[in-house]
Amino acid sequence: MIPTTTQDELWLRTIVQKNDLSITDIQLQKLSLYIDHLKRWNQSINLISRKDIGGVWSNHILLSIAFLFRVDFSGGSRVLDLGTGGGLPGIPLSIIRPDIDFVLLDSINKKTRAVEEMAGSLQLPNISVVCSRAEEINRKPGYAASFDAVIARGVAGLENLVKWGLPFLKKADAPKMISFRSGKETISVAQALVTLKGGDMTAEMEKTTRRYPGIKIRSSDLVFHGSETLENSERKFIIVENYHR
Repeated sequence: MIPTTTQDELWLRTIVQKNDLSITDIQLQKLSLYIDHLKRWNQSINLISRKDIGGVWSNHILLSIAFLFRVDFSGGSRVLDLGTGGGLPGIPLSIIRPDIDFVLLDSINKKTRAVEEMAGSLQLPNISVVCSRAEEINRKPGYAASFDAVIARGVAGLENLVKWGLPFLKKADAPKMISFRSGKETISVAQALVTLKGGDMTAEMEKTTRRYPGIKIRSSDLVFHGSETLENSERKFIIVENYHR
């Protein structure tokens, strides 16, 4: 018996397609199954705020996939989800982009156990889950200078994200590139840290640039087809590049 497409799945499919991204019925079903797992685990482990449960499709699934509306990761890339929590944005992104290898990192063991179980149940072979503090593992072989991109969703202040995240990135002369789309403008960059932040980031960006003078920070409003459905319109994509490695 073929599962019936739900209203939430139809809503997401419409937005995804309006943003020039394809999504299959199987991928939609996996996203729904992931939400079921997330809700179940959230009863015993605080993976997401309980007040967000009702809006999980817009506040978590759409916001995770929105990385792909603005950033074009090359196939075969290796991407680190820094501070994944309940598997966000890594699990939704891994479902949509099975051609990318994702490493989901968090320092809380009970969260990584839950994420590992969910990834296994969803049969996502392009996911690896690691329990460690970023500042302890970002210098180790296999992790230091080993990723094409680092992504995060508001897990820490920008200065700390830069301190923890940049050591994971490959050297600037590595062949993999990502393209960041801002309106009609496409910015092609070598390896970068990409994070989603809310509010006025001006002071935080200036402080971080002073602390790390070798970096370049770009900011872009989170605007795309369907973004008007989001509750917080002040979110921005922040892209950090490091030129002096």
